[in-house]
Amino acid sequence: MEYSPWSEALTECNKQGEVRNGVDRLPTKNELYQLQIKFRTIVRRINKLWMEEMDHDVNPTQFSVLEQLSQQGSLKVTEVAKSLRLTAGAVTGITDKLIELGMVVRRRDDADRRTVYLDITDAGHKLVEETQVHRQELFARFFTNVSEEDFKVYVAVSGQIMNNIEQLMIPEEE
Repeated sequence: MEYSPWSEALTECNKQGEVRNGVDRLPTKNELYQLQIKFRTIVRRINKLWMEEMDHDVNPTQFSVLEQLSQQGSLKVTEVAKSLRLTAGAVTGITDKLIELGMVVRRRDDADRRTVYLDITDAGHKLVEETQVHRQELFARFFTNVSEEDFKVYVAVSGQIMNNIEQLMIPEEE
């Protein structure tokens, strides 16, 4: 196995019981660099294709907010933020644009005026329905020439990486 500075880190992780499931080495610097570039490129190109091919000016993150409201109904800003792993401030900025487009409305709680709910409009529901079909077609093209088995592996590995990242982000309890 090629030596890398990661080898020492892996040995330390193994001592602390942090490496599991048969991982026997950490990526080399070049592998990490390639992974970072590929990930960033995939995200940027997906967003670019989305904006070019969709018949609206709603970006993928804004669409995620609309889709969540469409599926779950009225939600607090903080609930949307937690679900999408965004800050409440980011959700406020996103919803400002959606309100401007007539897709969402804000509503204050009658019992507690400090609490703000987001509701999707009829126009928002219509956009979600139309976009879900187009999104499915677009994403199907991303996986052209990828076997079903490779697709399942990709989904499983992506899920495990997300879980690992979530575990790293959990604040330690005092």
